[in-house]
Amino acid sequence: SLVVMNNQNAQIQVGDNIPINQTTINLDNTTVNTSSVQYVQTGVILDVVPRINPGGLVYMDIQQQVSDASKIVDSNGNPSISTRAVSTQVAVQSGQTVLLGGLIKQNEASSNNSVPYLGRVPGLGWLFSDRQRNKDRTELIVLITPKVVSDGSSARQITDEYRQQLQLMQPMGEGS
Repeated sequence: SLVVMNNQNAQIQVGDNIPINQTTINLDNTTVNTSSVQYVQTGVILDVVPRINPGGLVYMDIQQQVSDASKIVDSNGNPSISTRAVSTQVAVQSGQTVLLGGLIKQNEASSNNSVPYLGRVPGLGWLFSDRQRNKDRTELIVLITPKVVSDGSSARQITDEYRQQLQLMQPMGEGS
């Protein structure tokens, strides 16, 4: 849940801040080389700017980004960061839901492991080796339901509804 004022930016991030090492090298050798650390946000980042018209229609500028750091690092120790992003503008009535989707990531990996020398014996090598293939597909779907809050009583009502929904949720791994 996120509360934002009309025509103001709101951001929610679920993820990590990854440190990236930066080194500046001066080629004229008259100054000292400098190093610094810059942090890059990763995970799911959602930016929304709502604009409300008098009839209750909510226009939203939405930027959504999903990024993650690779386990493979470069010579400076920095991971590569893969990013998927979508930017859109939508208009819905207060209380109606809009669905954002399409941020799909597919990974395929294969590995071959074998006992040294024995894994390469013709005809018998398969007895001493193991091949694995992994496929992974992730799709992120975001549902946004804007609700116009015009006074204190409607704000309390929305807060109470949200509290009830949280109480009905089961912790992950419990129940079915």
